[in-house]
Amino acid sequence: MVGRERLHPNGLTGHDIPLGARILRLADTVSALGENRPHRPPCSFAEIRHVIERGRAVEFGPDVVSAFLRLVDERRMPEYHPPTFQRVLMEACQELIPTEISPFSGDQVLEILSTLIDAKDPYTTGHSRRVAILSVAVGNQIGFDEDMLETVWAAAYLHDLGKLSVPLRVLAKTTALDEDEREEIRPHTTVGASILERIPSLQHLSTGARYHHERWDGLGYTEGLKGEHIPLLAQVLAVCDSYDAMTSNRAYRPSRDHDVAMQEIAQGTCVQFGPRAAAAFLSLPDHLFQSIRKARAPVRVGAIERSRFRPAFTVGSAVIESQFLVG
Repeated sequence: MVGRERLHPNGLTGHDIPLGARILRLADTVSALGENRPHRPPCSFAEIRHVIERGRAVEFGPDVVSAFLRLVDERRMPEYHPPTFQRVLMEACQELIPTEISPFSGDQVLEILSTLIDAKDPYTTGHSRRVAILSVAVGNQIGFDEDMLETVWAAAYLHDLGKLSVPLRVLAKTTALDEDEREEIRPHTTVGASILERIPSLQHLSTGARYHHERWDGLGYTEGLKGEHIPLLAQVLAVCDSYDAMTSNRAYRPSRDHDVAMQEIAQGTCVQFGPRAAAAFLSLPDHLFQSIRKARAPVRVGAIERSRFRPAFTVGSAVIESQFLVG
């Protein structure tokens, strides 16, 4: 059975599988084997080559295998180059995402993009949605108007867009990152902001992507902004992002308890976190955090998958749940 497509989606075999799909199947396998995984280190190229050769005419089309190995043997297979990848990623986004997003599709775009972001790292599934829920609640406590709450919701969903450019071997590493690996992660803020700035209807969300890792004491990144020079939107995202990171499992550590995370946020006020954003976050009621932890099965509300909460008011096309709007 030549180049078989196993199990899904249509059981195609051999040359019935489109050539592009056959190429992607091999490329995806090579990439996955070369990346770090929680259960194993990256495979050596000799190991990858053995898998590909063994899969010839079984999992992979023989013509694609031959072309791949020929490129490798002739040293014509380019190595991964982050700036090139980032440029290609931004160009692809410009092609895939329309410059004008209708009110009926905006929420769907957010859901699709946030799912892509979370899918890059299996340890952060649902992270973007939880940060969005918490950020809207904090913004409501601060007193943001409806337009600003809509911006908060969308900015939180897309704050980690730039992580699409971070190698999986770094995101899924099972031990603490070294300095070189931290340097590979830091550009995700500018990459995400650059992507958003190139899409007219999403330009206003770039502030959250660019500045959500700034610190009140000026020791954050990307620009080392300090105090009130950090946009309030980014301050809100920073505290919500940090809380969810602390209370979620990571490849290198288990999740922390809610009380421990709240204590760290309190201790980090005016050091890592802006005082207004931190105070608003710390004033959120316990039932909100309990509801987020219990929410597992999303349901469709309007055009976007949201958790099971009663809608309270509409912001543009997005319905924000009353459970998240306290005070």
